[in-house]
Amino acid sequence: LDIFSRKIVGWRAETREDARLAEELVAGAYVREGVEPHQLTLHADRGAAMTSKTLADLLGDLGIATSHSRPTISDDNPYSESQFKTMKYGPTYPDRFASLDEARAWMRTFVAWYNHHHRHSGIAFLTPDVVHQGQAQAVLAQRQATLDAAYACHPERYPRGRPEAGTLPEQVGINLPRPPRTAASAPPDDGVGADQTALVAPTSPTGVDVAPPTSNGTTVRVAQASSSLVCPNCREKSARINTETYEGRAAEAAAG
Repeated sequence: LDIFSRKIVGWRAETREDARLAEELVAGAYVREGVEPHQLTLHADRGAAMTSKTLADLLGDLGIATSHSRPTISDDNPYSESQFKTMKYGPTYPDRFASLDEARAWMRTFVAWYNHHHRHSGIAFLTPDVVHQGQAQAVLAQRQATLDAAYACHPERYPRGRPEAGTLPEQVGINLPRPPRTAASAPPDDGVGADQTALVAPTSPTGVDVAPPTSNGTTVRVAQASSSLVCPNCREKSARINTETYEGRAAEAAAG
């Protein structure tokens, strides 16, 4: 699966998982797609076939970089998971296949439909093949012209204004690193700097602070969030609010 265009570029249905079959699958897709050395990264699970020396040698010879799922995380490829769900939740997916030949015949039909007719929400409701062939911008421009003409004739049908044809994502990836925090995205400074310490009352295991008994023997329970969930910039404010709450409830208990 090409994760940008969402096109299925290669598939096999077999009775077993085998390193040699995986090698043939990757090599076939590499040749059909005209991939150049050092142009492709292959992300795969940590199954025996995908981590085998046989496949690793092939990838090295073809100049394909490798990427694998995180240990014990089998579903960290949302693009493949989306494709699997579309396939298995479709109305034509059978309860079981009577034979390997029947499974292969069904897959041929499904792959043709998915690549050439399925309009994917993640790629502006274009088909994977249109995006894969580099025709997306031309199709979106034609779609936008049609929408503009409809809007010009009947603007009352579009209460939200001029409709837009959509755009393709600028970048896709699996487990991309998070962008560095900038000054604009940092939380506001309320007077407690990074090198200052604000006191927060300790919390009981239940998340409720139990104050000592008052003069008339009444115990006041003051709700307080766990200090581990309070950011440094909010600690001073949190401590002040909790102190005021405790004093106010203690006064009410003493008066009563």
